Parts: sequence; C-alpha cells; structure tokens
Amino acid sequence: DQGPTALELAVMSLAGCVTTIFAIVAKKMRLNYEKLEAHVEAEKGEVTIESVRLTLRVKTNAPPERVRVAFKRTMEICPVGVLFSRAGVKIEENVEIVSS
Repeated sequence: DQGPTALELAVMSLAGCVTTIFAIVAKKMRLNYEKLEAHVEAEKGEVTIESVRLTLRVKTNAPPERVRVAFKRTMEICPVGVLFSRAGVKIEENVEIVSS
C-alpha cells in the first residue's frame, strides 16, 4: 500500500472543502455548531469518479432551516464541489442535523 490514489485524494478534497466552506458560511450567518463531519462515498466508473454521496453531519441547536440554507450555499460555492459538478460527476447531497 502506497497511500491514497489520486481519485481518493479528490474525494478527500471534496470533504475538506465542504467542511471549510460550511464553517465560513456558518460564521457569516452567525450559525453556531458544536461538531461538523463530512462523509463521502464515491462510485468509480471505468476511468474516473461517476458519482458521489456526500453527507454533512452538523451537531447544533440552530434551527434546521438555517442549517439547510448554510449547506445549500456551501454546495453552491465550494470550489471542489463546483469542479466535480462541471466535470459531470453526480453529487447526492445530504445534511444531517444532530441536536446538541
């Protein structure tokens, strides 16, 4: 084993980008949270990634609708997510809100 493949690194980059951008968006919205986790699973086609299932788990007492708005905005501006979308990778986006 010689570490992650390039495609695995791309998927990890998506997870890192989503959590970073969500933190920025949440701060601007004054949306507090205790914990933030991104879970990403990718389906590889013959050559490259065909689809991704991304779940962002947010532990917070904030109103769920505000969390969903922050997540929607995150997915609109996350550079790696935009790159995946423009490359034709299907992204199934989910946000799980866990009460703190």
